[in-house]
Amino acid sequence: MNIHQQLLRCIAAILVFVATCLAQSSESASEGPLRKFLENYLTAPVLRPGEDRRYSSAFVDLRDDGSLEAIVYLTDGSWCGSGGCTTLVLAPKDSEYELVTKITITRRPIRVLNSKANGWHDLSVVVGGGGISVYEAKLSFDGKTYPSNPSMPPALRLNAEIAGKVVLEPQSQWLGNGDAEKEVEKVLRAQQEAWNRQDLDAFMAGYWKSPELTFFSDAKENHGWQAALDRYRAAYASPGHEMGKLDFSDLRIDVLGPDAAFVRGAWHLTMSDGKTPHGIFTLVFRKFPDGWKIVHDHTSAAKE
Repeated sequence: MNIHQQLLRCIAAILVFVATCLAQSSESASEGPLRKFLENYLTAPVLRPGEDRRYSSAFVDLRDDGSLEAIVYLTDGSWCGSGGCTTLVLAPKDSEYELVTKITITRRPIRVLNSKANGWHDLSVVVGGGGISVYEAKLSFDGKTYPSNPSMPPALRLNAEIAGKVVLEPQSQWLGNGDAEKEVEKVLRAQQEAWNRQDLDAFMAGYWKSPELTFFSDAKENHGWQAALDRYRAAYASPGHEMGKLDFSDLRIDVLGPDAAFVRGAWHLTMSDGKTPHGIFTLVFRKFPDGWKIVHDHTSAAKE
């Protein structure tokens, strides 16, 4: 190799290094505006100080114009359901971000496709769960926005491979994770055992001890861990009332993210007088440093 060739290789290496540094610097500069947007847009539990961030993000040039859009995948329980979680597509505006599209019931991986529509790259997300068979959906920009529901037109089901780049990796490490399912079920079984030994305090240990805990029951919305404990005491542990024997059944646990799960099931009480109050429930769990906790409870009772 002559000196000229060596020089060309050195220049090429330097250019690659500079381009990489500029890209990393640009992404780093985008983190601040992104966090500011999310703090304003999302509910408080998502970015509570002292907790891990409840989202993952990727900065990509969707318009090939040198600016970086942000794709944000929300993993907090309040933004997830049995069909998946919410994805946001954000565009830079001045020194901030603005919302382009909110896409519901999405799962990772999320890809930026080589194909384009109206000047923006197509996206693909995984759709599945909640009664929907798993497949990859293509989302095209219509000039103003991307489709907000990947399971419905104008989103298209991909039946063939389309070239693109994965920007948010698959969730195989936690999607349907057996360990997470077992941990969530363990919380419910511990609650059942605590109830059956008449220990309401231990039963309530399965709930998020926060004023932001929510309960939906009897067409009413209630808030707060202490208020929930007080209602249980009044209904089951006050004079003239009994707790009975509790049984949870038909549990269906969907792990939605590394720290979110959605649970459906049935409850059944056997009382000393032979009555058997029963009903169904849906629960949203979040994983905290001290374990999985219920952050939302929607319970209904069958009419006698």
